[in-house]
Amino acid sequence: MVAPAKHDDPARAAPTVETGARQRVARLRLAPTRTFIVLAAVLLVVPALAELVDGRAVWLLVAAAGALSVVAAVDALLGTGRAGGVEAMTERVTRLNLARAGSVSLVLRATGASSRCVRAGLDMPADLGIEPDEPLVDLPADGGGTRLTWQAAPRRRGRFLWETLHLEARSPLDLWTVRWSVALLGEIRVYPDLRSEGRQVSALFMRRSSVGARLQRMVGRGREFEKLREYLPGDGYDEIHWKATAKRGHPVTKVFQVERTQEVYAVVDASRLSGREAGAPVVVGGSQTFVPSLLERQINAALALALAAERQQDHFGLVTYADTPRTFVRARSGAAHFQACREAMVALQSEPASPDLREVCTFLRARLTKRALLMFLVSLDDPALAEAFVDAVQVIARHHVVVVATPRPPDAASLFGGPAPADLDGAYARLGGHLRWQGLQDLGARLHRLGVHHALLERDALAAGAISHYMALKQRQLI
Repeated sequence: MVAPAKHDDPARAAPTVETGARQRVARLRLAPTRTFIVLAAVLLVVPALAELVDGRAVWLLVAAAGALSVVAAVDALLGTGRAGGVEAMTERVTRLNLARAGSVSLVLRATGASSRCVRAGLDMPADLGIEPDEPLVDLPADGGGTRLTWQAAPRRRGRFLWETLHLEARSPLDLWTVRWSVALLGEIRVYPDLRSEGRQVSALFMRRSSVGARLQRMVGRGREFEKLREYLPGDGYDEIHWKATAKRGHPVTKVFQVERTQEVYAVVDASRLSGREAGAPVVVGGSQTFVPSLLERQINAALALALAAERQQDHFGLVTYADTPRTFVRARSGAAHFQACREAMVALQSEPASPDLREVCTFLRARLTKRALLMFLVSLDDPALAEAFVDAVQVIARHHVVVVATPRPPDAASLFGGPAPADLDGAYARLGGHLRWQGLQDLGARLHRLGVHHALLERDALAAGAISHYMALKQRQLI
């Protein structure tokens, strides 16, 4: 269960970034308290019963009702004066991770000369998984702040605004609760969680120390010129630098090295098919569950690929699209660039639109002039979408190394690859899955004839499969 909100010692509540110099009171409301209801019952019910016995007691009922009305009106007038006088401060950006427990906090401070006792409540989307706790807070008169903390378990990635903070105070005679709201300008960002992918990917691809890392044997001699050296027996004639040989009077050989600053782009599909569920539900915050979608798997794979490219001293870039290209981040390296890629995908959501793959490939052909590795993270189990991709990828297949990482549908499998079906319905379901699997195999063969690499990967191992194909191409120096 999510822990309830708590408030810490005011002396330890450090001020955070203030969202506004003065926060205007909005939506002022009054609500009767239990004390008012009990007092009204005592003062009005007894005279009303007496009036039933003796009609002359009606004046007692009128007097009691009038006195109660006057007292309640005065108390309500004094209570509305207590609205305001409370300042709320939040961080500009609060960062959380998807499907991982975290916390959000703010600081309340009394701006007047007297202490205040208020109740605070957040107005947040249910996808953040914040427990609807409303703590009672004593605000000191010395201007010290009190930090309030709520536990959160996000179930959806994206940007969320701190829109409203609801406050409640009691009137002087405790007959009314005065409720008002203040606007907040902070932001909560829920980022992808790479824990599941981190368990599958080797420590070589994560941001860890190089202790224990193995040297990877490269196929070939490299393609980038490094230096000249004296000729050694066994050097091929194609390695001799003939101009330097003629100038120096003895054979000189060219030395090449493996390229290390190549460009790797992850092309993430955010169209209609990316919104489908992909995997078992993940328990978040005790009883809450979160089911990852294909888009979440693709985003995690793209970020894991960025870490792998950084480890291999390559440059990583990002492209996202739905019906048209949405995001383009030029390939670079470094921690700041990785954070920029995370920020570019934090609000990426699946859209109910069919992609225009011809426009996407034309966009890539125009923007990318240097040869690069393009890793398409897209689901191609729709025959119409697969046909459109085969037609569109020819625009870039001759200029770049294209890899299509396709998650395997759960029912797509070889006819004789599993246990025998139990009944006739199971046999027909197996046959339908085999036809889908065969269609993906035929798609891979067509893409191979165009020079495009196709990888049919498990949905929960999409990141590990994408990195494996990237490392294989890197080892063969095909980029």
